Amino acid sequence: GHIEEAMTAAQELDEPTSWNRLGLEALRQGNQQIVEMVYQKTKNFDALSFLYLITGNVMKLKKMLKIAEMRNDVMSRFNNAMLLGNIEERVKIMAEMGQIPLAALTAKAHNLTEFIPKLEEQLQDNDIAAHISRSARLLSPPVPLCRPTAGDSGNWPLLRSVKAIFEKTTFENVPLPPEPSFEDAMDDAAPEETDNIWGADDAIGGPSGEPVIAGADWGDMDDLDLGPDMPVEEAPKEDKGQTISMGDSVQSKWLRARKLPADLIAAGEFEEALGLLKRRLGLINAEPLEPFFKEAYWATCSSLPSVPQAGSLLWPLLTEGNPKARDVAPVLLFSSKVIIDKVKEAQKLTTAGKFGEALTWFRSALQIIPLSAAADAAEEKSLLEVIEWCREYVNFTRLEVARKQLPLTDVARNVEMSSYLTCCKVQSKTHQCLALNLAMFTSYKGNNFVTAASFAKRMIQGSWGEQGNAMVPKAKQVLAMCEKNASDAHNINFDHKGNVESYKFCAGSFTLLAATDAAVTCPYCGSIYLASYKGKLCDTCQLSEIGANTLGIQLRPL
Repeated sequence: GHIEEAMTAAQELDEPTSWNRLGLEALRQGNQQIVEMVYQKTKNFDALSFLYLITGNVMKLKKMLKIAEMRNDVMSRFNNAMLLGNIEERVKIMAEMGQIPLAALTAKAHNLTEFIPKLEEQLQDNDIAAHISRSARLLSPPVPLCRPTAGDSGNWPLLRSVKAIFEKTTFENVPLPPEPSFEDAMDDAAPEETDNIWGADDAIGGPSGEPVIAGADWGDMDDLDLGPDMPVEEAPKEDKGQTISMGDSVQSKWLRARKLPADLIAAGEFEEALGLLKRRLGLINAEPLEPFFKEAYWATCSSLPSVPQAGSLLWPLLTEGNPKARDVAPVLLFSSKVIIDKVKEAQKLTTAGKFGEALTWFRSALQIIPLSAAADAAEEKSLLEVIEWCREYVNFTRLEVARKQLPLTDVARNVEMSSYLTCCKVQSKTHQCLALNLAMFTSYKGNNFVTAASFAKRMIQGSWGEQGNAMVPKAKQVLAMCEKNASDAHNINFDHKGNVESYKFCAGSFTLLAATDAAVTCPYCGSIYLASYKGKLCDTCQLSEIGANTLGIQLRPL
């Protein structure tokens, strides 16, 4: 865009190739002054004549006719006469070149009486009038609608950056060379906060606002025959000087300021966004992200009707600024609020015992977090915490879905997997209590009374809120019955005497990891796996390669 700098370079090089390239670029940018100077320097007379024709500069086009006559260039002289509509000059040129019949025919057709007698003498009484068509029309060039005035450069209007208005530019003191007289030029041309983010457990409502009954679909837990009831969680900015170029698109503006996956998706750069997610998260399965990419892109798109017979104008939606501003940011569909709302809905489904639906909601919330962006460090911290919550809930619901698919005869595995539910660090106190309640009843029904007693004790000693505390009396009854039997019918891989909060299980095989077992993690969600799972797809997030070495998630510019 620095055409003046290119002109300076062309003057130093002073080569025809450099001048031609300068003229071509100046013509593309509408800088008529430099184009005219280049054509004069390179003596490109035909192009110069056409430039004057299309710019309506009739006076200089007449000068080109005189210069062609001085150069004895008959063809250039005739072309300029055609461009000017100068019929007399055309008749003179054809007569001088010996084309008497053509000259006489032209003069007769245009009724140029001063030339007809002399030309007819040379035709020796040959009648040419019969060759003139009755439908003949005057051939004349179009009349220019806009003629250059004195002091008008004729250059196209160009944009200037705001910075150039207040700062001096490099070429401000380099004037264009003075324009010589036209004849001389032909001979010698010159060159959200995270605390209590879900609200209280007891405030959870169903789809229509009615309260969700905890444990409604968690299985039959009331048929144990226990006897009578007993009382009882600045992008760097590009420094721009004066530029003469096409204005930046809105998408290029926000990508210059910030280039997170969310911004790339909003700009329609899906391939680049996937590449960034691969480097950051070890992405190997992009299929779950396809609908989210489309939704996020469509959320930034709008169109405005234009004039009749013309297409609509595409208008990106912005969260701040306007398309003319320097700093803009696109509308992001997957904001923190949208993600938290999705997690809350999944929590309600978990409370109601609809584990399959809850798994889908928690996993989708986990998958859209990389497509979000944080405004500050606090929001970034909140989103990172939501990743941990979603990971625990996804594994929690996966465990229960897998447990319900076990055959009824596999009692030991059933008791074991229900015990693992109590190791998941789910955020809701109600869900922790429900998990203990489920493990207690499953162990009791499987005649693992010692294990059931450990879960009953944890329920009695804990604080679970209104819905959780309603289950405590039943836990006391179970504890009393277990103390009478005090035996386990099945050996399971779960030590109820250990520190349950420190237990870790493989998210692929649903087995506990020993302290000596080699383990790998998902680079995105952090799920733990046995070392044999390295290189496979993470079953929790279904996005990343287990054990991949990546840069890690980024939700705001560094």
